[in-house]
Amino acid sequence: MTRKARSRLFLASALSLSTLAFLTFFSFHSHSAGQTNKPVVENFHFLIAAPYWSIEEGFVSTIEMKNYHVDQPLTVTPVLYPLHGPEIILDPVTLNPSETRLLNINDTLASYHKHFTVGAAELRYSQLTEGVFGANLTVLNATKSLIYNFQFRLPEMSARLEGLFWFYDKQTDGFVAVQNTSDHDVVVAPTLFARERPYQLTQINLRPHQMELIELRSELHKLQLDDIDTGGIKLESSEDEVIVAGGGLANPAVGFSAPLRMDDPEMQAMRAKQLGQPIRNLPTYDTVVAGNQNSCDLDLHGTPPGNGTDADGIWIHDYSHCTSFCVNQTCTTGATQSYFANGWQFDLSVTYQCNGITVNGH
Repeated sequence: MTRKARSRLFLASALSLSTLAFLTFFSFHSHSAGQTNKPVVENFHFLIAAPYWSIEEGFVSTIEMKNYHVDQPLTVTPVLYPLHGPEIILDPVTLNPSETRLLNINDTLASYHKHFTVGAAELRYSQLTEGVFGANLTVLNATKSLIYNFQFRLPEMSARLEGLFWFYDKQTDGFVAVQNTSDHDVVVAPTLFARERPYQLTQINLRPHQMELIELRSELHKLQLDDIDTGGIKLESSEDEVIVAGGGLANPAVGFSAPLRMDDPEMQAMRAKQLGQPIRNLPTYDTVVAGNQNSCDLDLHGTPPGNGTDADGIWIHDYSHCTSFCVNQTCTTGATQSYFANGWQFDLSVTYQCNGITVNGH
């Protein structure tokens, strides 16, 4: 018996961490045994950043880290950048497969005998793709019911970030934290928008990995715009792919807080249009394990790790199964085929018979 699997499976992969969600598609494709051009994938070095943490005035800041690999550990190096101080490189953290772990910045700074209260954070790791790992930074003051969330992210591919703010009342204030994630100096030009007109603010010179704060009420006061309750802010850096930014709004007296997201609207629109596009070099492998019923006596195997999708987002894998039991009789072998793609696992029930193959009963 000779059987060759040929299938294309489009899969939707969803990641949700706090308020973040993203959706993307990729494909599996089995080709004939004659094709052997499997792509070779290599590890890349990734740096993802969150622009703000605080441990002042009752705030507790924690980093939630998640390894999306189901079959291998992942080592991450956290680095803290205080607002007015040198970098603090923490001990590497090794996450077990599928493990989620919290890092308490308050406790960490105390253990390092550091007395900084505000700063930014970066996480560094080496993997085939950034999607095997996710992290979120939460800044919480439980007593005053205040909370800010910042997703660790790569810098946008452009040089522009924009956000909107809305003050709950006259006592509500807000801030934007902007960080340079590169190893060289960059210049950021902030612009406030109020009453349908722009107001240029003083440019910000950021050293490598430095973070600076923009206090919204203070800047509006300088512009004699104290009565403003809604507006926008734009940040333009001197280079692409170097800054991350985010902020928050709060009135501690009434327990009000809200996020202030900073994104590039054009990049957001482009990503929305690209949903369903192929993903290249996506780490993928599978296993095929025979069940208790194996009257065909098949020696089943899968494709080991170390391969990935090609330039068209297709994962090429080939299987041929032969048995002499189909010459004068029939036989049946049941198996479980498990696909592992970018830390996600998908199981299929496969039945091999002399006259065909069924997958999940079809």
